[in-house]
Amino acid sequence: MNTALALSVGVARSWVALYTTRLPLETREARRSEIDSDLWEQQWLAARRGDPPFGTAIEVLTRMLLGIISDIAWRIETGSAQSGRRTTVNQSMFMRFGLILATLPL
Repeated sequence: MNTALALSVGVARSWVALYTTRLPLETREARRSEIDSDLWEQQWLAARRGDPPFGTAIEVLTRMLLGIISDIAWRIETGSAQSGRRTTVNQSMFMRFGLILATLPL
């Protein structure tokens, strides 16, 4: 595996580890396995097509960055479901957080 590709996969896995922290073990491991499988499949397909490793590394990082908002939303929903609470967009803290995320330049 190319160094840039290994680094980008490591960054993506670190991000998953961060946003799944403090979730129940089963939920946390399921999400991490899902992402690991997705990363493996992306690398396998790129190798089959003969894509350059550096290009695949950029794709991995881009997908991770573009998915951050979805990952955070998943974490909020999953964490709320685990605790028995229901989170709605009308709650001011989540509205503020969403507004901040929506206005950040990409």
